[in-house]
Amino acid sequence: MSFNFFFKKKEQNLFRDLVDFHNHILPAIDDGSKSVAQSLKMLNLFMDLGIQSLIASPHIYRDLYPNTPNSIAKSFETFKEKANHYKFPVKGYGAEYLVDEFFLENLKKNIPLLCCFERNVLVEIPFFSTTKLLEQAHFTMQNMEYTAILAHPERYAYL
Repeated sequence: MSFNFFFKKKEQNLFRDLVDFHNHILPAIDDGSKSVAQSLKMLNLFMDLGIQSLIASPHIYRDLYPNTPNSIAKSFETFKEKANHYKFPVKGYGAEYLVDEFFLENLKKNIPLLCCFERNVLVEIPFFSTTKLLEQAHFTMQNMEYTAILAHPERYAYL
C-alpha cells in the first residue's frame, strides 16, 4: 500500500510578485553578465524561478567598475532591446553603489542617484571597513530623502 497522497508536491510560486532589484544582468559592465547572450540566459533563469519582474542593478565602484548613469543606460538599452522578445517585465535600472569617499563626494555635490524604487538606493560597503562611512552616507542620504537598502548584509560580520 502506498501513501503517496501524503507526499504529493504542490507547485508553489515562491517568487510570485517578486521584483528582483539586486542582480548584475546588464552585459559587460561589471562582474555579472559578460555578454548579451549570457544576460538572456540569466533572464531565462529568472523566468524559470517564477520571478515576476526585475530592475537591473550594476555596480558603481569608481576604482573597479566606474559606471555612470550614461554607461548604465547604454547597456540597459542594448539588453532591453533583446529582452523585449521574452515578454518578461524589465522595469528599469538602478545601481549598487559602493559607499566610499567618492560616493560621499557625489552626495555632497548633490549628484542624483540611480534608484531601485522611487528614492531607494542599493548600497554596499567594503567588507573590512568600519561603519563610519556608512553612517555618514546614511545621514546624508536621509537628509536628501533617499532610503538606503544594504546589499549583502550577511557579509558584514562587524555589523
